Amino acid sequence: MPTLPEHTDYKPSAFVQMLDRLIGPNRFDQSRGELVVPRTLLPLPVPSQEERALQTLTESCLFKSALASVMGFGVGALFGLFTASLDPAHTLGDPAQLTARQVFREMGQRSWSYAKNFGVLGLMFAGIECTVETHRGKSDIFNGTISGLVTGGLIGLRAGVKAAALGAAGDLVWIMEDFCRDFAVFAMGAAVGYLLCYGKVLPWKRDSPINLSVDKENSKVVHSVEVEEIGDFKAFCRCWRSKQFPYCDGSHTEHNAATGDNVGPLVIKRKV
Repeated sequence: MPTLPEHTDYKPSAFVQMLDRLIGPNRFDQSRGELVVPRTLLPLPVPSQEERALQTLTESCLFKSALASVMGFGVGALFGLFTASLDPAHTLGDPAQLTARQVFREMGQRSWSYAKNFGVLGLMFAGIECTVETHRGKSDIFNGTISGLVTGGLIGLRAGVKAAALGAAGDLVWIMEDFCRDFAVFAMGAAVGYLLCYGKVLPWKRDSPINLSVDKENSKVVHSVEVEEIGDFKAFCRCWRSKQFPYCDGSHTEHNAATGDNVGPLVIKRKV
């Protein structure tokens, strides 16, 4: 069997060196600080320090959470705009009396509400999933399962323990398949669970826009309020403006047109 001369320097091939660095005894040796770049079809330069820093930033949980929040905000705004276009007058009176201002206001309020909910949902889900994945060191369906359960439970916890359990169970239904790891599907599932827990999505469960804490004996009642100064023309009454602000200025034309109510004008008198 031929042998190499004693003075011959043996140099292993590049393939042997790579095997030694990847699966050989030197795989844990980081003293030389060498970066192993596998050969590809097109040779790529070694990433610079700035590129590696940018890659580290994009892989961080903070960046993923912020990106998911922004994307969720946009998706929620579009979803709210879409639902408002299908049902723009669920709390209004005769649709024939609607004005463009009322329609745009309803669309804006619906879009803003959905955008906030979806933004918070994306922030929570992406942050929890990234944290779980970092802690477990694995990327599988259990990361989405755990994060979905935690997200649904935290969202429903504001309405009580029962709502938290329902929210967690609702998210679990959406994450039983691999395709449910997609953010949009998870966002839809958690949003449905959130809205059902609060009971505001169904028209018959919505709060009335009318301030029902102020009774009205009949449809033609005229409210009369006595004040110390005639300049104090705002009062607490039955209209939606009084419920929201919570004072109105006595003009109920917009309230009656928007809600179908028939509240009379608010008469202001100086207290004798």
